[in-house]
Amino acid sequence: VLDQQFLAGRYVSLVLLFSTPFVAIGLNSTIRRFPRWRSVAVALALLLMLSNVISTGSGKTHFVDAGRWLADNVTDSTMVYIDSERTAYHAGWLKTTIAKRNDKAAIEQAVSSGKYELFALETSHNDPLIENWLPLIGLHVIKQFKHPSGDSLVVAGPTKKQP
Repeated sequence: VLDQQFLAGRYVSLVLLFSTPFVAIGLNSTIRRFPRWRSVAVALALLLMLSNVISTGSGKTHFVDAGRWLADNVTDSTMVYIDSERTAYHAGWLKTTIAKRNDKAAIEQAVSSGKYELFALETSHNDPLIENWLPLIGLHVIKQFKHPSGDSLVVAGPTKKQP
């Protein structure tokens, strides 16, 4: 039903919240009626609790790595155009202005203004390749932090103009 967009997630979560007491009463009566299922129910409950606590997927370490790199290599955060809140957080730049992600017009305007020395741009695996677009606007890739899913954070700098 959710895949076909008949119900919004916020309504389903409210129904789940209100149905919790009924599920508990039903589970309690089932356990009283079939005592052998008690250990299975407890094991399933523990498995469900652990699945909500333990993460088995790969973490988003590329944001941490990019943040550390920026913190180590940049002295003035105002000279960096950044559109990734997570990377700014990991760089320790809590008061830095964060640009809108993937706003190509704003990036082109920032490049032409000459105000920034570096550009930290977050890209998703769904986005078109940014590496092909950067040279067209006068930027080159300095460092790229990739995630196995295809997401990445690209640190780019202005291309030096030849006299």
